[in-house]
Amino acid sequence: MKNGNMVKNSVALIGINIQMRKFLVILLLFFSVHGASGVDTKFPYPDMNIIHVYQLDNGKMIYIEQTAVGSTIWEKNKTAKELKLVKHIWYFIGIAKSCPDRNLTNILFATNKEYYYMGGINETPPIRMYELDNLKGSIGMAPDLKYVKQWCTFYKPIH
Repeated sequence: MKNGNMVKNSVALIGINIQMRKFLVILLLFFSVHGASGVDTKFPYPDMNIIHVYQLDNGKMIYIEQTAVGSTIWEKNKTAKELKLVKHIWYFIGIAKSCPDRNLTNILFATNKEYYYMGGINETPPIRMYELDNLKGSIGMAPDLKYVKQWCTFYKPIH
């Protein structure tokens, strides 16, 4: 009878170990997604409406804020506590990890509110491409997201 009890106890311990492992994995995933790197993020103002967060391959975090007049792109380095303003745009579309033409990496896809001479706005502005490391001007245009996804690989938001 002792052997039967040992087997039951061993099975119970294995079950506890599996449950503990699941709990630890969930805990680790939760902390990695919510930025438990030991550095608390300091937001520019308390009521920011962050709609997406991206973790880039270079370690930077990109925060997309929705505002009343468009979107604001913010950047945070691994060791920084504060967000750095990157760009104000009209509509955020996505961030490409890579695009094969000219070996582009970390490309922001967005539209800007474009005004016509003597009044009015373009209701269907083109999608513009910007390098996140050099936002001085757009590096290209695309007709739509379906076209771009044929060529570029996009990051998925972690939030």
